[in-house]
Amino acid sequence: DVPNALGPLDAELMLLEGCVEGYLSLTFTVMLLRSNTRGRLIVQSRNPFTSPHLDYKPLSHSSDIDMLANIIRRLYMKVFSAESLQEFDITVTPSFEIVADIQKLAQWIRLSLYYYSHPGGTCRVARDGLPGVVDHEFNVLGTHGLRVVDASVFP
Repeated sequence: DVPNALGPLDAELMLLEGCVEGYLSLTFTVMLLRSNTRGRLIVQSRNPFTSPHLDYKPLSHSSDIDMLANIIRRLYMKVFSAESLQEFDITVTPSFEIVADIQKLAQWIRLSLYYYSHPGGTCRVARDGLPGVVDHEFNVLGTHGLRVVDASVFP
């Protein structure tokens, strides 16, 4: 995304600071805000007390890997390679060697993935010709007798 530009963001970068073995530690976390990956919710039984199976299918859409790789590369080029940091003895993970090789970086991304769940507003209400998950009465589109009536349908 372009800084200060209007429009939806693709990702968010979060910075956490800490101390590891007496040294300052900075942890950068990249969060996809608009993933193209689509998981599946599979009903396991007609018994309503049997939990469904949720298959996230993480990073199964190649554009998600590309987005994460581009963000990581930009972070390495603009921040970690900055002249102002050259005086410090910094260690980065993954290494610059891995970031330079798209195949190795994609593998590192898959191995380093963890889930962050913020369930509010995840089921868009279909309206004005825009696609959604539920209709205006919260019926799940494409199903019969299933509604979503929780914080996931906040507008």
